[in-house]
Amino acid sequence: MLTATELRRMVKAHNKLMDMVIPPKTNRDGIIKLIEKNGFKVDHDKKKIVPSIQMKRKPTVKLPPAPPKKTEEEKKAAKDKRSKREQDRDQVGYDRVVLRKGEHKMPDGSVMKDKDMPKKELKEIKLKGGGTLKPYVKPVKKAPAPKPVVKKAPAPAPAPAPKKLTQLEMIEGKKQMPTKAQIEKVVSEMDKIIATYKMTNLKKVLKKDGIGAVINLVGKLAGLQKKVLEETRPIIKMIPKKNSDIPKDISTPVSILTARATTIVNINKMINGKFYNSLTDKEADEFKEYFSN
Repeated sequence: MLTATELRRMVKAHNKLMDMVIPPKTNRDGIIKLIEKNGFKVDHDKKKIVPSIQMKRKPTVKLPPAPPKKTEEEKKAAKDKRSKREQDRDQVGYDRVVLRKGEHKMPDGSVMKDKDMPKKELKEIKLKGGGTLKPYVKPVKKAPAPKPVVKKAPAPAPAPAPKKLTQLEMIEGKKQMPTKAQIEKVVSEMDKIIATYKMTNLKKVLKKDGIGAVINLVGKLAGLQKKVLEETRPIIKMIPKKNSDIPKDISTPVSILTARATTIVNINKMINGKFYNSLTDKEADEFKEYFSN
């Protein structure tokens, strides 16, 4: 039977071709398990490690000869060499310090930076033919003059907030209010737009007369809306945003005006959304081209 030492030698020889690492302090049984785990088996009679399945990638390894034992003289020489190396390492002046950039080692073993080294005093040299050679002195760069600080002009004070007018001040004429007649006139114009749309079914017009008739009808509605918008804009600007600030005599007409404006917005959304999406590609292109110009 092979011993643990012989098994170790065979595994080391095998590791030159195949990687098989033996964990430290592994006993004989552990080494045999490691060999079998890596696809090999131990032939104790022939002293070989043989692959369980013969393959080109798993060669057979023979037991290499035992390394020659060192003589007492060789052991003593190696020990003396180690002790001498340790003595040299402990000698004074042994360079254990890693010098950084801009540093150098002094004769006494200390480390000094280049900028802290004492500078040699340069003297003039007298020439034989007469005259003197002056040492070169590097000119000292002057620091640039500081840039003038430009003071920023102080920011203008914020304008005072406009005084909020009460309902009484608006009624008294300090802020003009639209009359009931003005609001009702705008509402009647909006009713015309809504009535024109309700009287006409765009899908039926499209099916009967084609996209051209639809474009004419939508253009008519757009013209009416533009006219009403021109009349409505200055009136809407005069109406307070808060319902509590609206006088009672025009509160009802303002509510009607808001409802009619919402209806017209929904009509435009329907035309540009649901109806436009129901058109064919050719009809949609004509519709889009006309109203984009």
